[in-house]
Amino acid sequence: TSKKNQLAPFIFASIGFVGGTSNFLPGLGIYIYPLGNFLVPIHSLAVTYAILKHQLLDIDIVYKKSMAYTLSFGILSLIYLVIVLILEKTIQFKIGYNSPLISIFTAFIIGIIFSPFKNHIQRLLDTSFFENSHIEIFTENERLREEITQTEKLKSIATFASGMAHEIKNPLTSIKVFCEYLPKRLHDQEFLNKFIPIVTRDADRINELVHDLLEYAKPSAPEMRPTDIHKLIETVLDALSAQIVNKKIEVVRDLDKKNIESIAIDAKQIKQALLNILLNAVESIHSNGSLFITTRLASDEQTIILKITDNGCGISQEDLPHIFDPFFTKKEKGTGLGLSITHGIIKEHGGKIFVESALERGTTFRIELPIRK
Repeated sequence: TSKKNQLAPFIFASIGFVGGTSNFLPGLGIYIYPLGNFLVPIHSLAVTYAILKHQLLDIDIVYKKSMAYTLSFGILSLIYLVIVLILEKTIQFKIGYNSPLISIFTAFIIGIIFSPFKNHIQRLLDTSFFENSHIEIFTENERLREEITQTEKLKSIATFASGMAHEIKNPLTSIKVFCEYLPKRLHDQEFLNKFIPIVTRDADRINELVHDLLEYAKPSAPEMRPTDIHKLIETVLDALSAQIVNKKIEVVRDLDKKNIESIAIDAKQIKQALLNILLNAVESIHSNGSLFITTRLASDEQTIILKITDNGCGISQEDLPHIFDPFFTKKEKGTGLGLSITHGIIKEHGGKIFVESALERGTTFRIELPIRK
């Protein structure tokens, strides 16, 4: 069977070669020109198939596939065009019209008639080279992108949950102490007056934290609402407090609370975007590093500028243009979607995001968000 498969391209290539030699027959008095030219593309297709299928010429498989596919697609398109033009000229010769408009209309009709045949050949090429059509490959890539996006979001949720665990410990301590002493001091009004407001406040704090986590995890359409951007920044920093403390990172804030109040954003999405940036910054910083966060009102008074700067390991100039590309990562366990998702969120809010970095000197992210009240 293998030898038969290898013989088939040779036979078709020979047929194409014979078609090409038919151009010399008029010199012998045999006038079949140009019918033999229709067989010439068969030779090119057969040779291309043989190179791809049987790994001829020692061409690297990836390079070979891309080049062979491009060549095959080009030949297919050329054949399709030649067939349309030849048939149009044949009809013009038979009928005898000379109008350019009629020629264009006739070629258009012929193109439509032969389009299903061309599409069928195109699908055969796609399945031969890539095992699926372009549409199937695109659909599969979109499905994988959605799965990895969800994985990245779950990773963000885990980070928030870790930070919340530390936040919940303190309120639970006061509630536990109150419950331990309550049976003995049930009639102690001073004790009750002191601890009831504390327990109520801490219970509300726990409820707020759990509510935020559930809201963040629950998928929903973007919803713009007035939000205190500075409070949102503090929320993200609180979620990363454990990592910040462990690395002894100094967080320096320079927030323009005088000129910047609430702005209309999707708090959950912006929270995720800030988490992705700040988490990367914290991971890049060595022990005893620094993290600088600043907010400013732009000169047009219609945009706020948020800068996040770290003095971590930095990003190479070679990698810098690709950090927002999906699936681009230098981390062993990274998905490469964190900053891509961040870029999409900022863009969806009508904003812009820029980055500057240098190896061993640190990185600065600059986010510009329009003010909508």
